[in-house]
Amino acid sequence: MPHLFALATMLVLQPQPTAVCTQPSAIEKLTFQQKSQAEWLPNLEDAKGKAKDSGRDVIAVFHGSDWCTPCMALDRIVWKKEIGGKPFTEAMSNNFIFANFDFVRDQSKLSADQKAQLVHRDAVQKELNVPGYPTILLMTSDGFIYGKTGFVAEMDADAYAHHLRKMQENGKKVAELRKSKSYPELVQILEQQGVISYHEDILQNWEKNAPEQSRLPLGALFSRRALKESKYSPDDSVRFATKALQLLSADTSTHPAKPIILQDSYIAMGLAYEAKGPDFKMQALSSFQKALEALPTSPKANGLAEKIQKLST
Repeated sequence: MPHLFALATMLVLQPQPTAVCTQPSAIEKLTFQQKSQAEWLPNLEDAKGKAKDSGRDVIAVFHGSDWCTPCMALDRIVWKKEIGGKPFTEAMSNNFIFANFDFVRDQSKLSADQKAQLVHRDAVQKELNVPGYPTILLMTSDGFIYGKTGFVAEMDADAYAHHLRKMQENGKKVAELRKSKSYPELVQILEQQGVISYHEDILQNWEKNAPEQSRLPLGALFSRRALKESKYSPDDSVRFATKALQLLSADTSTHPAKPIILQDSYIAMGLAYEAKGPDFKMQALSSFQKALEALPTSPKANGLAEKIQKLST
């Protein structure tokens, strides 16, 4: 089937903290707050304005510099390092304006100006639905979010700089695809960049403009989203799985991946109902039964049978 992308279930690995012991350089001896005053902007609108005036993009960093372990590791391994003989943000200044949103617990070390920015910081976090730390959002100067990342244990400062530049390259592709309304490729990149949740309107437009071609790939997408959220946000997971099942029900194709997507959607729904608690035991049982019926010969069949037996007792 044309434009069918990434049908296999994607496993999203959360970045893990890494302990690194190095002799601190002069840059590393600065606290994040001291460093941010010179190189980071505390106001998102100011950052977008400066980015627009200079033809750059914005990197918004949400972190907790005095309590969040992976945030402190990212600070130590990336932000406070040099690349090409320059501080990280200076070396990246041709590409990005950096905005700093630090959710510190010990506010006694903040300056008066920094304390005045806390209301704006909290409003930006709420507006952009930042779930945890560290979260790094890449966006255009008009606020279109095209990339999301965090602390990646395997990446030093040079690798992380390449990582950010690659995401920016993909962001430029996104801009072109938005203009041409090339929805399959556009949605694929947005999902790969971790920001599909910010662009429900694009998914709706694809479904509206090309219903026959979009149902199966969108069903696969919502199924993946349901699996990803089944443990952390059960209500969202049920909503995504329900949407996936609606799309698959309307799809008239006989693509071999369809039963796999159907099974994964029911699995996600079952896991979500399990996470919601014992009051939803029957819904979880029914979902796992439907998952097994969807593809009884799959590698997941034995695990599903065990789930069903356990919930039936």
